[in-house]
Amino acid sequence: MSEREPWIQCPAGELSKLQQSLQARDAQTLSRRRFLMAGGGAAAAVAGGGLLVLTLGQRQGDCQNLTCIAAVELMPSYIDGTLTDQQARTSLEAHLDRCPKCQRHLEELEALI
Repeated sequence: MSEREPWIQCPAGELSKLQQSLQARDAQTLSRRRFLMAGGGAAAAVAGGGLLVLTLGQRQGDCQNLTCIAAVELMPSYIDGTLTDQQARTSLEAHLDRCPKCQRHLEELEALI
């Protein structure tokens, strides 16, 4: 066995950078968990009603060829700023401009965060 390497101090600011990176990752994970929990509750509520299930997959008015389901799937990334695909972002924003149901859903998700 070789000798143990001596302990050396981390460069200044390195631990702070690591901590910030881990906190950002944890916040993103928490955001996604909250979204999934909110979606699970909505799915349970929808199971009793049924009407929302039928309308989510449909386009509401002229929603830039993006279904409500596709819009809802993009919302967590949109909220946390990780939706980097400009076309997807533009389509989602156009959908949100024309779809009150998805506007409300986005507002509810933002309130959770």
